[in-house]
Amino acid sequence: MSMSKATTSHNKAQTALIEQDMASVFQHSIDKQVHIRLVQALKTRIEQVETAKVSLEKHLGNLKALLKCS
Repeated sequence: MSMSKATTSHNKAQTALIEQDMASVFQHSIDKQVHIRLVQALKTRIEQVETAKVSLEKHLGNLKALLKCS
């Protein structure tokens, strides 16, 4: 969703530039950057969560193996 908002902000910035509305160009450029950074942060967080999930699954497997040996 943020990536589509970044695209929308980019398009609005282009329109404002054509109309020479510099305040709008600035605002939409900022909006675009905010959404792009949000998407990047979310992607990073997803990678961290996936790494943690793999680690937890590995430890769970080890615990199950220990319980079977008991």
